[in-house]
Amino acid sequence: MVESGRLVAFKDDAGQSFSFAVCSHCTGRLDRLPIHLQGRQLDSAIRNLERHPERYEIRYFKSLDAAKLFVKLEASRLRGELPVP
Repeated sequence: MVESGRLVAFKDDAGQSFSFAVCSHCTGRLDRLPIHLQGRQLDSAIRNLERHPERYEIRYFKSLDAAKLFVKLEASRLRGELPVP
């Protein structure tokens, strides 16, 4: 992936929480879709993650709250809103 456009937190049917990045090109396409179609497209992306997890940047977490917190903090960091240690 050249550039991440969106980070997504998700919990699958097995109870595993994780986050993954969507490329900037796909994010642009998603943003032009109605919300309910965005959800369908993200479901399709998750099926691709299940089939080929080695191809994608996936981070696993103990809870969905932890995954959501990571997404918020990482997005803030990438926007330059957090100081770099």
